[in-house]
Amino acid sequence: MKNILGFFLSLVSTSVLCQDGQLDYSFNPYVNLNNSVISIAEQNDNKILIGGSFGSNNNNIKRLNVDGTTDTSFGAVINFPIVNDIFVQNDNKIVVVGRSPSYIKRLNENGSLDATFNFPGATINGWINKVVVLNNGKIIIAGIFNQIGNIPREAVARLNPNGSLDTSFNLNLPPVTGIRAMDVQPDGKILIAGQNDETSNQYRIFRRYLQNGTLDTSFNGDEEHYIYDIKTQQDGKIMISGPFDDYSNIIRYNVARLNNDGTLDPTFDSYNIPQNGSIYTIFDIAILDDGKYIINGSFSTYDQVTSNYIAKINHDGTIDTSFNIGLGPNDFVYETYVQQDGKILIGGNFTTYNGNSINRIARLDNSLLSTDPYLLGDSITIYPNPTKDKVDIRLDNGLETESILTIYSSTGQLLKVEEFTNRKTIDLSFLTSGMYVFCIKNGTQINTYKILKQ
Repeated sequence: MKNILGFFLSLVSTSVLCQDGQLDYSFNPYVNLNNSVISIAEQNDNKILIGGSFGSNNNNIKRLNVDGTTDTSFGAVINFPIVNDIFVQNDNKIVVVGRSPSYIKRLNENGSLDATFNFPGATINGWINKVVVLNNGKIIIAGIFNQIGNIPREAVARLNPNGSLDTSFNLNLPPVTGIRAMDVQPDGKILIAGQNDETSNQYRIFRRYLQNGTLDTSFNGDEEHYIYDIKTQQDGKIMISGPFDDYSNIIRYNVARLNNDGTLDPTFDSYNIPQNGSIYTIFDIAILDDGKYIINGSFSTYDQVTSNYIAKINHDGTIDTSFNIGLGPNDFVYETYVQQDGKILIGGNFTTYNGNSINRIARLDNSLLSTDPYLLGDSITIYPNPTKDKVDIRLDNGLETESILTIYSSTGQLLKVEEFTNRKTIDLSFLTSGMYVFCIKNGTQINTYKILKQ
């Protein structure tokens, strides 16, 4: 037991566990990156794919092991000056999109080229910004292009699973359109945002289309501003971000929440203060399971709180000050990816985080609080949360393996250690009301989350 206590105390003393917003020191990305990480994805085995503009010979994709070390078994050799987006299919094949001349390729799980994928090529010296693989295997791409193979397609196209153009799908966007943001909603409708500069009267685009490619006239999107990111929530509401200061003539700085019909959701406000002219913006939004959000961009404060380049905000738009990034990153964060355990991967152009050297990819601790039974790795259930006196912990991995529960105060003080096998009811009557952190160690895996004692 002394060894167990010493192990956990050493983790607490070095801020490894349970410090939301702080570096996860179990993630050590000793990977040589000489430029930005722009895209992040996670495979079914929890290995991490990163893309950007960091590689030599245009080989701008790498795979990391769970602990951040480079996976040397991943043999991808691609010709992408920049990788803009990565999508992992259900079969673990990897769709990669970026700038010409490659535009889009599909890789097998080991990184080799998928010979069954035959993209006919795109024209105009542009790029693909976004890719989404649908449940039926078809692939939607968006960016700056005007032709797929020999067939005109402006900015958005749908491909068949083998990479050929799906000729039945055409949004009929005007010439010289560029799409920066795209999201496919659960009902199959497609949200896009970008701009058109066919004439000197450049205008913005923020529209929704039906699955068959026809314009959804029930969507009332404000097309007056640039939008850099679109994310649809499970309840159908839509998060948008970009360099704007209003939505439908109502003040919203750089981030807004919309109802499903495109109208502004007044229950969410933004608390950014415009700074540095046009370069102050939010690049990316990540929606968390607890209803909160991670935002990243070119800002130094949010809600009058210092928060460099990244912040966690509550459901109403106020800042979550429990997410303590300290000094945060020293440069832009371009991509935020939430892993299955709630921890946050960030990629960008930063070389330090809170004063610690880190090379453009990092993982941050983040514990999720939910009123529902909380599943960690599909094997641990903890309920209820919040609780008045007791919580029930159940391990459902089918093995008789010993687990260790440690309970900490919000300041990191060790309060209780319990050993259990598959199920344990924990009496919390000795605790006062407040937030506590549970850490569960099972084998080599450690999971952490918050519980509210009422």
